[in-house]
Amino acid sequence: MGPVGQLALDLYPNGAFNGQLMTPAGPSAVGGQWMITPVGQLMLQGQQIMGWTVGPYAVLVQLSQVAPFVLTGTSAAGEH
Repeated sequence: MGPVGQLALDLYPNGAFNGQLMTPAGPSAVGGQWMITPVGQLMLQGQQIMGWTVGPYAVLVQLSQVAPFVLTGTSAAGEH
């Protein structure tokens, strides 16, 4: 099975993030706080907005590539 969604993020030095998640159901905006866990995972916590619906957003991304301007990884849900 391939990825269920693709997430494009802007990560800021103050720990904030915002971005767009593209899923089979359509695009949604995400935003909140980020951090790197002691085991090298990217943790994102905040809100997800799709149309008029607002809900919590939380995901751990296991990083597979770390380059100066690109991070690549996959979440447990299959987001890439």
